[in-house]
Amino acid sequence: MTISKTKLPIIFALAFISILISGCAHKYSPAYEGAPNIALGQDSVNRNGAPIALSNWWQNLNDETLTQYIEVALRNNHDIAQSMARITEAREVLNSYQASARPSGNLGASASAQRMTENGAMPVARLPGFDRDQLVFQTGFDASWEIDVFNGIKHYLAAQSARIEVSEEEKNAVQIAVAAEVGRAYFELQGALRELEYEKDYIESLNQTVDLLKSRNRAGDISQRDITEVMARKAAYELRLPAIEARIRSANIALQVIQGIPPSAEIMSTKTDEPLLLRFPIGARSELLQRRPDIRIAERRLAVRTNETAVQMVEKYPRFVISARLGWEATDPLSILDASSQAINITPGIRWNILNGGRIEANIHAAEARQTQALEAYSQTIIAALGDSERALSDYHGSLATIASRAQAIEIQQNLIAYGERRLAAGDISWLELLEMGRAVMDLQIQDVRNKTQAATLQIALFKALGGGWTE
Repeated sequence: MTISKTKLPIIFALAFISILISGCAHKYSPAYEGAPNIALGQDSVNRNGAPIALSNWWQNLNDETLTQYIEVALRNNHDIAQSMARITEAREVLNSYQASARPSGNLGASASAQRMTENGAMPVARLPGFDRDQLVFQTGFDASWEIDVFNGIKHYLAAQSARIEVSEEEKNAVQIAVAAEVGRAYFELQGALRELEYEKDYIESLNQTVDLLKSRNRAGDISQRDITEVMARKAAYELRLPAIEARIRSANIALQVIQGIPPSAEIMSTKTDEPLLLRFPIGARSELLQRRPDIRIAERRLAVRTNETAVQMVEKYPRFVISARLGWEATDPLSILDASSQAINITPGIRWNILNGGRIEANIHAAEARQTQALEAYSQTIIAALGDSERALSDYHGSLATIASRAQAIEIQQNLIAYGERRLAAGDISWLELLEMGRAVMDLQIQDVRNKTQAATLQIALFKALGGGWTE
C-alpha cells in the first residue's frame, strides 16, 4: 500500500488536528489543596525545662551504649528494611504510571502465509493474475497517546505520589517504634541488673550479720532464735532472685532481637549509672502535625483519596487518543523497504462512555465515601495523638514526682538507721530491730530503682508521643 502525494496533506491535517486537541486540555488544578484545618484545642501549659531535640532523642541521654544499640537497630532491623523496600516498590510503580502517560510505541516485524477462498465475498478466482496463496512480509512502528484533556492522568499520578509519601511516613513510624523499643528494653535490662545488685548486696549483708550473730551466740550474748530469724529473712530474699534474673533474660533477648541479633545467653552491657531523666515542655500542639508520622500518614491517605475521587469524576468526560503507524508491507522480502511498500496511518480518536447504567456515578459516590472516611480518620488520628502526648507527659511528670518523694523517704529512713545504730550500741534495741530498719531502706531503694526504670521508659514513651526518633 502506498500513499499518494495528494493524500499527504490530509495526513498532516489529521496530525495538526491532534495537536490542537492536546492544546485544548484543561489547565491542571490540583484536586487536593492541603490538609484541612482541625480544631486542636488549647495548648498545654508551658512547663519548666529547655526544649529537647527530638529527632535523635537518645543523644540527649548521655549514654553511648544506648546510642550504639539504637544505631545498630536502625541499620539492621528487618521491619525497617521491609519499609525501605516498600518505598522502592511504590516509587517504581509511579515511574511505570508516568511512563504510561507518555506516548508509547512498538517496533515489530512479521511474516504470514495465507490462502484465500475462491468462494468468498472476493471472487479471487476471477481476478486475472491474482494468486490465492499469499506470503506477506510486514515491519513497522506503532504508536499511541492518550491526551490528558481533563487531567485524569495527572490526578492519578498525584494519587500515586501521595502513596509514596505514605510509604515514607510508614518507614518513619517504624524507625520511631524501633528506637523506642530499643530504649525500653535497654532500660528494663539496666533496671533489672541494678535491682539484682541491690538484692545481692542486701543478702550479703545478711550473711555478714549471721556470722556476727553466731560469734555473739557462742559468747552467750544472744540466742539461737535470733540467728534463725535472720537466716529465714535471708532465705526469703534469695527466693526473689530467680524472678529478677528471668526479667533480665527477657529484656536481654528483646534488646538483641530488635537489633536483628540472634538471641543468646550473653547479657548485653548497659550503663551502670541510673538513667538520666530530663525535664522538658511538650511544646505547641500544632507541632505534632509536623512531627508525628501517623498524622502525616493519615493526611497523605486523605490526599490519595481526594485525587482518586477526581479521577472518577473525569470518567464522565470523553477521552482522546491519537494512534499512528509507520510501516512497510510487501510480498517480496527484497522490496520490503521500498518507498512503494510504505504504509502510514494517523488516527485521532474519541471515546465517550455515555451508556454505562449509572456505573460512573456509583464509582464517584464510592470514591467520595472513601474520601470522607479518610477525612474522619485524619481528624481522629489528630485527636488520638493529642491525647497520647498529653497522657505521656502526665505519666512522665507523675513518675518524676514519685521519685522525688521516695528520695526524701530514703533519706529519712537512712537517718533512722544511724540513730538505730547508736541505740543498739546503748542496748536500747535488738539486732533484729536494726535489721528491720535496714530492710525498710533496701525495699525503698529497690522501689526507687523500679520507679526510675519506669520513668526512663515513660520518658521514651513521651519522646515517641511527640514524634521523636527519626530525621527528615
